[in-house]
Amino acid sequence: MARGALLLASVGVSLVLFEVLLQVLARLGLIASFSSMYADTVPDAVLGHRLPSRIYAEIDSRGFRNPEAFERVDIVALGDSQTYGYNAGSTESWPKRLEALSGFRVYNMGVGGYGPAQYAALLDDALALSPRHIVIGLYLGNDLVDACRVFGMPYWRRLSEELDLDVSDCKTGQGPVDARTGFRISSRYSETLMLLKQLPVLRRWLLVRRDLEIARVRPHDYYAVDNDPLRTVISMRRYDAVREDSPEVRRGRELTWYFLSSILDRIGDAQLTVLLIPTKANVLFEYLLDRGHDLPETFHALVADERVVTVDLAARLEGRGALVVNARPSLRQAVRDREFVFLDYVDGHPTAVGYDRMARVLQRRVFGGGS
Repeated sequence: MARGALLLASVGVSLVLFEVLLQVLARLGLIASFSSMYADTVPDAVLGHRLPSRIYAEIDSRGFRNPEAFERVDIVALGDSQTYGYNAGSTESWPKRLEALSGFRVYNMGVGGYGPAQYAALLDDALALSPRHIVIGLYLGNDLVDACRVFGMPYWRRLSEELDLDVSDCKTGQGPVDARTGFRISSRYSETLMLLKQLPVLRRWLLVRRDLEIARVRPHDYYAVDNDPLRTVISMRRYDAVREDSPEVRRGRELTWYFLSSILDRIGDAQLTVLLIPTKANVLFEYLLDRGHDLPETFHALVADERVVTVDLAARLEGRGALVVNARPSLRQAVRDREFVFLDYVDGHPTAVGYDRMARVLQRRVFGGGS
C-alpha cells in the first residue's frame, strides 16, 4: 500500500515538473505553445481581458500573437480564437498563413473571447499600423451573441445608455475576467495536456472516447461521427448562437451590424474584408448527408439559420463596400478531399490544415494569385 502511494506521488511530482519545464520552454520560445491563448490574461475595462505582453515568446509587447510588435504592416487581422489560431502553432494561424502566401506583412490581433465590440474598439490601434487592409475573422458560432453579452461590462453598459442602444434582449452577465498568472496544471492551461492532444493515439484515449460517450448520453446536444474516415463529435449547442427565433440572437445580429458599420465609418482609406468563419456543423453538413447520416432536426436547424445570418450579413457588408469571403465552401471541399480540417473530438476550432484553407481562399479572393 505504501509502495503504491509512493509510486503515485512520484508520478504526480514528475508530471508537475514536466509541466513546469514545458511552460518555461514555451515562454522562452524554445517550443511552440498550444495553450498560450488561455495561459494568462489581465482584466481590461473595454476589451474584457488582454494577453499580457511577452509572457510567451510568441506574444508581442502589445499582447498579440506575433513575433514582434511591428510599427507598419500591410494587413491587420481582427478576430477571436479562430483568428488567434487555437489548435495550431503561431505560424499556422490563418493570418500568418496569409502572410506566407501573399508576401504581405500581416499583424494578428485575434484574441480568444473577443467579439464584434472588441473588433470595433481595437480599430484605432489597428489603423495606427497604417495597413492597406483590415480583415475581420467573424466566427458565426458565437460572435452574434458576444456582440450582445459585452453589454454586461460597465464600459459598454454606459455606452449603450449614452448612445441609446437597445440591449434589452441581451443576457448581460459577462464582465471583465479575473487576472490569471503563474503556472497552472488544469486542462485548459496545461502545456502537457495540450501536447498530448496533438498525439493521435493519446488524444483518442483521452478525449475522443469521452466525447463519444457524451454524444451517446446527450444526443440533442452532440452528434457523433464514428466509423468514418473523418471521425469527430459535433456540438449542436452552437444553435443557440444563430437561431432565428432567439430574441438575443436577433438583437446580437443588429448589434454586430452596428459595430461593423462603426468600423466602416472610421476605416478611412483601408479596405475592410470580412472572413465569415462557419461552425463545424455547417462545414460537415453536406458530407454527412452524402454519407447517409440521419442528422437530427437541431442539426438541420443550426445549419439553416446560420446560412440565413450569413446571407444577411454578406448583403449588408457588400452594400457598404466591404469585401466578404465565406470560408465554408473551401472548408467543405477540404472535407470532401478527406483533409482533416477539424480534430476528432468535439472542439470546433480548425486544425492547421483548416486555417491554411481559410488563408488560401482569402489569398485568391482578395489579394490575387496563390494556390
